[in-house]
Amino acid sequence: MHTGGSNTPLKNKLKIGSFIMALFLMSLAGCQQPQTDNGDSVTVSDVVDSAFLQDTIDGWLTPYISIRKVIECWGNPDSLSEAVVLEFDGALHQSWFYQKKNVRIDVYGDSAEVAKSRLALSVDGIAVTGPTDCQMSHSISIGDDRERLEQQYHGVINAEYSNDQQLSLGNQMPYWGVIYFFEEGKLVGMYNGSMAE
Repeated sequence: MHTGGSNTPLKNKLKIGSFIMALFLMSLAGCQQPQTDNGDSVTVSDVVDSAFLQDTIDGWLTPYISIRKVIECWGNPDSLSEAVVLEFDGALHQSWFYQKKNVRIDVYGDSAEVAKSRLALSVDGIAVTGPTDCQMSHSISIGDDRERLEQQYHGVINAEYSNDQQLSLGNQMPYWGVIYFFEEGKLVGMYNGSMAE
């Protein structure tokens, strides 16, 4: 089931996603000026929230990348949710489940384009739902103490949206960001991406 999206139009989400991906690729491939898919230059002011740049799964999986990369690296999902077109953005939304990894990937895309090819989908959010062999950022693992994450993310914790059961990162809450979930002070899951409809 999809956990949500943002109030931002799909076009702006794609621009932000392109910038985030460009920054990630820049870190791997040397210094080149980030550009959107259509070649326009972008700047740091185009980024909505630095938390998106800090958290990846397996060093590459982050919101707004193309589903093509997911399929190349992990193959097809074990199961899919029903695809729905949401009224607030007019985009098609669906969840892809990789059960052996305990990862859910929420995807979205223009319905007309997705009808032509599912490769038109992009990642809207990523949830780690249990113990996983996937590597999370900063060597964080399911079962880690909350204090470790509080030290790691000092300065980007959003206190307004954090409580005993969750640690929220980023200044775009409740729409976008990263949330780590806890039970009895131990990490049990995380979500990175769009959250509100």
